[in-house]
Amino acid sequence: MKLRQIKLRRPFPSASKPLIKEEQVISGELTDNGEIVELVDTHGNYVGSALLAQQNKGIGWWLTKNRVDDFPSYLQTHLAQAIQARQHYFADHLTTAFRLVNGEGDHLPSLTIDWYDHYLVVSLYSKSIAAYERMLCNQLNELLDIKGIVVKRRYEDLQSLSSEWVFGQEAPEPLIILENGVKYATYLNDGWMTGIFLDQREVRQQIMEHYAMGKEVLNLFSYTGAFSVSAAMGGALRTTSVDAANRSRELTEEQFAVNGLNPADQSIYVFDVFKFFNYARNKGMTFDLIISDPPSFARTKKRVFNVIKDYPEIIRQSVSLLNPNGYLIVSTNASNWSSRQFDYMIEETLSQLTTAFEVVESFELPADFKTPEDSTTSKYLKVRVIQISDKL
Repeated sequence: MKLRQIKLRRPFPSASKPLIKEEQVISGELTDNGEIVELVDTHGNYVGSALLAQQNKGIGWWLTKNRVDDFPSYLQTHLAQAIQARQHYFADHLTTAFRLVNGEGDHLPSLTIDWYDHYLVVSLYSKSIAAYERMLCNQLNELLDIKGIVVKRRYEDLQSLSSEWVFGQEAPEPLIILENGVKYATYLNDGWMTGIFLDQREVRQQIMEHYAMGKEVLNLFSYTGAFSVSAAMGGALRTTSVDAANRSRELTEEQFAVNGLNPADQSIYVFDVFKFFNYARNKGMTFDLIISDPPSFARTKKRVFNVIKDYPEIIRQSVSLLNPNGYLIVSTNASNWSSRQFDYMIEETLSQLTTAFEVVESFELPADFKTPEDSTTSKYLKVRVIQISDKL
């Protein structure tokens, strides 16, 4: 079957920049029904195959420089390749949750799949990939030993049905998974979130194995307390978890409990982080390790939080609560903030405090979160471990 053509002007999309923007289109009808098309230049020369997917950021995704005869075969081939590339994760009995398919990193843009101990969380980021939902589930069932699949339709707004079990049995709530031998309670059908960010696995491991022993640890924007649990399991004297969401206390207590830790031995605050800084100073609290992993954007009744604008203040306030030779772990998942810009912000902020510091370790996405080699937006995670050796 001959595919329909879409004529584009430069710059052409590629594996590292797969999103096709409307202003690049010279001619060709744009659809959102899962259509595969050929991309051609102004002279009609073939430049790649694409999946049309109209959304707020673009009109389609570049798939490959090779011609695609039919999407079902393309889908099955790349699912099988993604699974094969992660065989060592399946063999690791101390970790039972990881990223199985990571969008364009696995040549399947607008699709991610996470493995949670034989349950799959499938996230669809466009209506076009959603057109293949049933086929996708059937192919996954043929390729893997799975118990159930939950689909999160992330192209829909929050008022729409965003999460639904579509295949097999539903996971228990909570579903207890392992990560580096630590237990975490997850909820696979709880909106778009599951209770843990799998991309921070290596950071949690380092906190547990290298940074927590004998430390007073503060975890800001703590969500369900996963960093706090890893610190406690690594021998922290005490952890303090702070998050503005009312539900964070209950979920954090649960994370400690499933690991046999008494939540009463830890401190958990439902607090605006910036108000907590004042509270902590008034109470004379200080810490040896402070972890910050804020959202990119958040809105409350009294505040609009923007990570690029507000991160310097988080660092300044954190340093004021840090014991001598303490550590900051600063993290962001803002894809519109490059590593260079993030590092510049950290250096500028700490230099203004006339603080002696050293970045002792850096983290980006773990290997299961595959990304195209030259992509910048796909490599969104940036984590820096900073030792503050002197402060005025």
